[in-house]
Amino acid sequence: MPAKQNTINVVEDEQDAAETFAEMMRLSGFRVLKAAGSGPAISKINKEELAVVILDIMIPNISGLEAGASVYLTKPVGYLDLKGAVEKVLRA
Repeated sequence: MPAKQNTINVVEDEQDAAETFAEMMRLSGFRVLKAAGSGPAISKINKEELAVVILDIMIPNISGLEAGASVYLTKPVGYLDLKGAVEKVLRA
């Protein structure tokens, strides 16, 4: 039986950045959801069983730092840095 695929929610209002982060996580074997704003993000957080939320700290109406950030990365973020940060959070 295959292992359950962890789901990540990418919350990013810049479409190009959102798709880049989403593709990085797909390549790492994760199921990825995307949200462009705080309303859709909160809805997904409440409805889905998420392993990790990747949240832009500059998105309107919500702050990644105030929302309980476990890891902070600055853009531009490389594939190995993002993958390593997500794996670190999953191990915690």
